[in-house]
Amino acid sequence: YFNLAVLFEGRGNIDRAVSLYERAIELEPKFFKAQFNLGRMYGRMGRVERQLELWEAAIESNPKFVRGHYHLGNLLMETGGDLARAEELVRKGIELDPEYEEGPYGYFVLADLLNRQRRFAEAREAVARGREIQAEMGR
Repeated sequence: YFNLAVLFEGRGNIDRAVSLYERAIELEPKFFKAQFNLGRMYGRMGRVERQLELWEAAIESNPKFVRGHYHLGNLLMETGGDLARAEELVRKGIELDPEYEEGPYGYFVLADLLNRQRRFAEAREAVARGREIQAEMGR
């Protein structure tokens, strides 16, 4: 069901993708990738509350899901949610990603969060670290 959902999502058939992701989660309630992808679909449909619920469920299902931490933190920030919680999530993602498999994304989200809290010096440090990682990766 998950693979079919990804296929339908790629073809732009969101309704079918949603139903298939839902079915995958029904069969495997802790399927964090399906929870995350389904959350993205609900986000595209403007159902941000459902997206937040699913992304919370994804990191609860897999506490080491780096991308989930980053994206949930970013979504909380973008929707005017709890910035302290958003920062906690992003910092946890950075901690979980010592090899920078997700690249500099976490540091750039962190910089945005810090800027919004008027913590400019810390934000500059986060941007600098993100740029260092970009350079290391040859981007």
